[in-house]
Amino acid sequence: MPPGEEGHPEHDEAESGQEELYVTLKGSGEIEIDGERHPIDSEWLARVGPGVSRKLRPGAEGIRVLIVGGVPGAAYEAPPMTKLGAPDPSVQTS
Repeated sequence: MPPGEEGHPEHDEAESGQEELYVTLKGSGEIEIDGERHPIDSEWLARVGPGVSRKLRPGAEGIRVLIVGGVPGAAYEAPPMTKLGAPDPSVQTS
């Protein structure tokens, strides 16, 4: 995510039951968890439970984050947006 990017939507995974682990690979920024902002960089990991709101915000140099998600006790199922030919969820349509 480049500096100033607002494309990562605030969301939760209550419906899917998915937990997410945020691993910063490069840069820094903030992760907003239930409305509270926390710094995130390569020194920190953030684990967010299913019913908790989250949003990434890149810092001045941008941020590259690996997000690992899964439902405890369930086999991994790829989300529809990752299937070949699916619309890009970051593109705004009118």
